[in-house]
Amino acid sequence: VVTVGNLKFDSNEKDNPNTTQSLQQMIGQRRVVVFASTREGEEKKIIQSYVNLKDKFDALLIIVPRHPQRFNEVFNLIVDSSLKVKRRSDGLGCDESIQVLLGDSMGELLSYYSVCDIAFIGGSLIDTGGQNMLEAAAASKPILFGPSVFNFEKIAQLFLEKDAAIQVGDADDLMKTISALLLDDTKRQKLGENAKNSFEKNRGAVDRLLKLIIPNIS
Repeated sequence: VVTVGNLKFDSNEKDNPNTTQSLQQMIGQRRVVVFASTREGEEKKIIQSYVNLKDKFDALLIIVPRHPQRFNEVFNLIVDSSLKVKRRSDGLGCDESIQVLLGDSMGELLSYYSVCDIAFIGGSLIDTGGQNMLEAAAASKPILFGPSVFNFEKIAQLFLEKDAAIQVGDADDLMKTISALLLDDTKRQKLGENAKNSFEKNRGAVDRLLKLIIPNIS
């Protein structure tokens, strides 16, 4: 038995430069926190915790639900919280009064990562095991996730060991951590660099596998 590594690290997906440029023009020069691939029940926790913050941080929240059929549901949830929200699908600029951008678009997650300052990995504040965090790591972004990461347990543990991510206990802890990171440029940069380095150092499983297989075929 030979272990060649984790094939998940060998993804070569890139963001679409035109999409990223369009998104950047939409949000301007504001700092951005992306909540990626959020699940039912998670957005409510995130929004309530943000609303309850006494000193709200100066950043645009981008919430990207995992399932497109929930876009309207999440939009209404944000509206009901009295936060000022805009849809990505509107295609219009986000002025400083907009607090939340709903990522109601398909195939743009890599662009959301490209423009963000901090990335939260959804599905981890509730018991669904979390989503793939490697795309955020490949983009050199500081990564945050909640307690439920059983879908990517080994990767999460690796990132924690390499100081490439921060695990939070709940939504309130998440917001406090975001607030602190937005005030600490050095910490954010270090987390992002460590995430990128951890991603790159674990690539190459496909090449190693081919080197084992091809000689036996020929």
